[in-house]
Parts: sequence; structure tokens; C-alpha cells
Amino acid sequence: MRKQVWERIRWGLWVLLLLGLPISSFAYFPRAIGGGAQVRPFALYPLIVLAVFVTLPALFRRRLPLSAAWLGLFVMVAVLASALFVFRDLPPVNGVRPPARVVRGFITLVIGAAFYLTVALFPRSWEDLRRTLRWLYAALAWALAWGTFQIGYILTQSYDWYLKANHLQRLISSRDLLTRRISGPAYEPNWFASQLLLVFLPWLLASVLTGRSLFRLRWRWVTVELALTVWAFVVLLFTYSRAGLAAGGGMLALAVFLRPSERFSMKARLLSLAGLGAAAVAALAVLGKTNPYFARLWTAAGQPLEKYVFMLGMQGRFSYWQAAYAVYQQHPWLGVGLGNFAFYFAQAVHPKPLGGLDTELLKVLLPGSGYGLVTPKNLYVRLLSETGLAGFLTFMAFWQGVFRDGVRLFTAGGEEGFWGLGAVLGFAALLLYGLSFGSFAVASMWVFLGLVTAAALVARASRPAAPLEKE
Repeated sequence: MRKQVWERIRWGLWVLLLLGLPISSFAYFPRAIGGGAQVRPFALYPLIVLAVFVTLPALFRRRLPLSAAWLGLFVMVAVLASALFVFRDLPPVNGVRPPARVVRGFITLVIGAAFYLTVALFPRSWEDLRRTLRWLYAALAWALAWGTFQIGYILTQSYDWYLKANHLQRLISSRDLLTRRISGPAYEPNWFASQLLLVFLPWLLASVLTGRSLFRLRWRWVTVELALTVWAFVVLLFTYSRAGLAAGGGMLALAVFLRPSERFSMKARLLSLAGLGAAAVAALAVLGKTNPYFARLWTAAGQPLEKYVFMLGMQGRFSYWQAAYAVYQQHPWLGVGLGNFAFYFAQAVHPKPLGGLDTELLKVLLPGSGYGLVTPKNLYVRLLSETGLAGFLTFMAFWQGVFRDGVRLFTAGGEEGFWGLGAVLGFAALLLYGLSFGSFAVASMWVFLGLVTAAALVARASRPAAPLEKE
């Protein structure tokens, strides 16, 4: 009886975590556990309980993959790098000193690792994984519905509609909606795009490509997964996330060539790719009509590089990346510690940023502006600047370990092949998306990696043991 009750509680917390994943900056968060931060995932509430009562015991009972060891080594490198710089006599930035910044950076890393390990260790069977996907799709459905409602005020340009949507958004998010882009339930449009591309679309596309569906409801070849896939890509367009659209296009192009069908010839694949390209051009044209700023991607293409970057509003990003790489060059082996890039930015940024100084850079560089602490906004250069070459290589080894598990699943076929196909597609998006985010607390990356590892662990446990050789 107790076991049955605990199993229901365990699954109840798991379902709550999955349904709450789209909420990345929950409005009601105690300051003691990060209530002042931008990244405040609602899923952290059930995650804390699951991590203590499910993940920690499982760490001692189950054999972990090599990727988990690489993650552990990266954490050790990050701690060492931070310890070397935490007591340096650096002037505070906006009232924040290095020790406080390091503590926050370490907390975000622990949260990310907890997401990864919990997602990797919770499912124990293929049925658990299928059940997990059903609840993930339920989370996607409500997030898409909310995103679709937001599209209404963009298409109609109704300020009253926007005010109503923003009032509802403030019930779940700490940030207001934007008037020209949709954020779904997330903190900002780019985060919503990352959720669609990393948490949901890899498995949806794998379902469409393999013809596998978790639901009996279907009409001929039209499945629930196909409907959700189309819906997700339509909503993705209205995030106007340049990184998101590039990653989504890359996923679709890769999906065309990974479609497991002997009757789907190379000519058919190239024709499909051409059709997708034509659809992408048409979609971009529609987006340009509703958002002239987004249309500058092609209307400003003939301008000199510096002016083009300025017109796209990218000069801030380029300056962050350049400064982060300069910090890495000064501290190549272990970097300056988690979060400490903010204390070196003003000295490392190029005196003449590409495209000139915009209002964002002025706020960052002006003392007392209240802008907040700057981050590289790029995972790769953040790893280099804050954890050095040692941290970069160990974290990439962690990714490589998970990817290798995904490739093994992909080549196995059957149930394993489905999860492997999703893994390969998801990694295509992750590699591109790493250029546009740099926070370890954003759950999307960790949930995707955790699901790939979970499938690899279940596959390993379900394979029959090799027979003992006779002497």
C-alpha cells in the first residue's frame, strides 16, 4: 500500500514538472531560492522534491553513463576556477561582488545538473518514457495554445488585446510580454523558441518521420504528433527568434535526409528540401510584413557590415562575444570563474564595438544605470571565458557522451531508433542554439540531454545479458 501511494506521489510530481516546463520565469518565487533572478523555472518546485527522494537514491543504485562522469568533472573544474577568482579585489558591479556572483552561478549549474540527472534517472522502462512523452505533449499543447492567443494581438495590432494577454502573462511570469513578438509562457521569445526546439520538436519530428504515434486518434497519415509539429512551427515563426528559426530550419533540413525510408530516394529528398526552402521564403515574407524590424535581415543586406550589424541590433551580442573571448585569452586555462565575466567586461570590450555603441551597450557600461550584470549570451564563449579551456573541453565531452548514446540508439532501430533519431535532430538544434544562450539554469538543454540519456539507460537495461562462455 505504501509503495502504491509513493508511486502515485512520485508520478504526480513528475507530471507537475513536465507540465510546468514551459514556465521559465515563474512570478511567485521566494527570494531565498532565486526570486530575484531572471531564470525562475516553475518546474524547480517539483524538481527539488524529486531530486532529494528519487534522484539522489538512484545515483547510488543505478550505473551511470560516461556522460554523467564528464558532467561531474566539469562541475569540479568550474568550482576550482571560481575558487581561484572569488576573493580577488575587484570593484563591485551594480552593488554585486564576485563571491555573490559565483554563488549564483554555481546554484544555476547545480539546478541544471539536477534537471539532467532527474530526467535521466526517473524513467525506468520504455513505457515510462512513452508516458513521459504524452505528458510532455500535454505541456506543449497548453503552451502552444497560449502562444497562439498572443499571435492575435500581433496580427490585429490591437493594444487592448495585448493588455489582456499581458495581464494573464503576469500571473505566471515575472516579465511583461513584447508588443511585436510572442513569448508563450516563457521569459522571452528566444527562450520559448528554445523550448519548442529542444524539449518538444525532436521527438515530434521523430514520430512524424517514423510513423510512430503514442495516440490511437489519427486520420489516415495525420497523427496527433503531426498536428502538434505543424502547430509548433507556426507558433515558432511569431517568436521572431533569429536563432530559433535558423535552428528550426536546420532541424527540418536534417530530418529530410534522416527519414528512414528506402522508397524515399535522394531525388525525392532534394525536392522535399527545395519545397521546404520555398515555404521558408514565403514564411519569412509574411513575417516581414508583420514585423518590419525583423525584415531588416534581408532589406538591409546590401549595407556595409558595421551598418548591417547595427540595423539588426546585433552589435551588443558581438561586443559580448568579443569581450568574452578576450577574457579567455587573458585566462586561457581555467577562466575567471562562474559569473565573473561581468567584472571583466568593461575592460575587455573593444573600444569601438562593431556597429558602434547602441543604447544597450551604453546602459551596460554606464555605472549606476541599473541594467544588471552582463553575460556573454553565448554558451561556447561563456565556457571559455569563465571556465577556460579545461571547462570547455569537459563540457563538450559531456555533450559528446550524450550524443554518442543517441547515435547508438539511432543505429539500433525499433524503439531505440526512434529515440536516437530524436537525439540526432535535437543535437542539430542544440549546436546552433548554443550561440544564443548562456545560462545553465535554462531547463531546455538539460531536459533534452536527460531524455537521451534516459533512453540509453533503458535500452541498456532491456538488452539481454550476454551468455557466459563455457570453459
